[in-house]
Amino acid sequence: MHIAYLSPAWPPRGAANGVVTYVSVIRDYLLREGHDVSVLSQGMLHRADGSTHALDAPGAMPFWSRMAARIDRRLGHHPFTGRRMADQWRRARGVAAFDLIEMEESFGWCDTVRRRVDVPVVTRLHGPQFLKPTGGDTVTSPAHARDRERAEARAIRLAGALSAPTGVILDATRTRYRAALGKVIPNPVASVAPRDRWRLDACNRDMILCVGRLDRLKGADTMLAAFAQLLARRPTARLTMVGPDGGYVRADGTTIAFAEHAAATFDPATLSRVTFAGLLDRDAIAALRRQAFVTVVASACENFPYAAVEAMAAGSPLVTTDWLGAAEIVTDGTTGWLTPVGDAPAMAERLAWLFERPDAAAHAGAQGWLRCREDFGVERVGARMVDFYREILARHRS
Repeated sequence: MHIAYLSPAWPPRGAANGVVTYVSVIRDYLLREGHDVSVLSQGMLHRADGSTHALDAPGAMPFWSRMAARIDRRLGHHPFTGRRMADQWRRARGVAAFDLIEMEESFGWCDTVRRRVDVPVVTRLHGPQFLKPTGGDTVTSPAHARDRERAEARAIRLAGALSAPTGVILDATRTRYRAALGKVIPNPVASVAPRDRWRLDACNRDMILCVGRLDRLKGADTMLAAFAQLLARRPTARLTMVGPDGGYVRADGTTIAFAEHAAATFDPATLSRVTFAGLLDRDAIAALRRQAFVTVVASACENFPYAAVEAMAAGSPLVTTDWLGAAEIVTDGTTGWLTPVGDAPAMAERLAWLFERPDAAAHAGAQGWLRCREDFGVERVGARMVDFYREILARHRS
């Protein structure tokens, strides 16, 4: 088979995006199994042989381009961007004879592509707009969010093939949009060699690691509030936060840099024990996971976050908020711990409890590593994905 994926960025190194990680992991598996893979990203088609091909039509009229961009800025689902993407996919078919396209549901563009390209399109649920809490997104206005949800609703209802990484996400989406049956297939995670796994005797027992964009949606404010409370019980604790500054939406609707919010909200003594590491590549993050005593995911909303699953795959103890679907990934008290979304005191209490029980942390880390190997490992998940693609292609041919 030749599978084509849409990715927000490519190549994946240094990209802070779960979809990019997903495409990278499943692509590597498919190539190892003898399949062909192409990736469309930002108007460029990236072939498995390393070649790249520009897909935008040359000589577009500046006036119409400006008009399309103006309309897209006014509408939250950016319809002209979707049409441009569909045209790119059509040109890509002239470069690579792929059998199937997989892309996320965002903005409903998958339906635009489905109606304009003569191959099956798999809609992969990576985070429908309706699941995102209001007020947490620094980019999307309420009007744009409504436009986007309407477009995604249509695309999901009309999708010829639908998949999701957790059952609860798929069920919630099907219930809301009366969508057709879909397949639950978790996101695959690459296995971590024993020599690169987290070890209690090699970590810094005062260090907390939090990986994620610094904004309310990813729970950076919850993480800092929990850490401030934790210091009263463990004053030697340190926090490292990895991720770009996504901005902070204030109560009046205005947006400021998250660093500015942190400086105005938390005292200097607390912030002196916090390292804002910025955007790091995968190798640097992996090294921090081995160094930290515990990894925290504090998000208000997630789908199947690699920040959590990669921590488990490395054997790192994990504390995460109980976003929709979290319990399908983390067994509370066995492979990690769940705390209520936005509940900083509960998170601080759990972290304090864990610091006093390093053996429990080590046991959960080992169980998380085993869970990833058995249920989320790329070989097992990749085989399920290949079977799913073959089912779709067989149905398309018939």
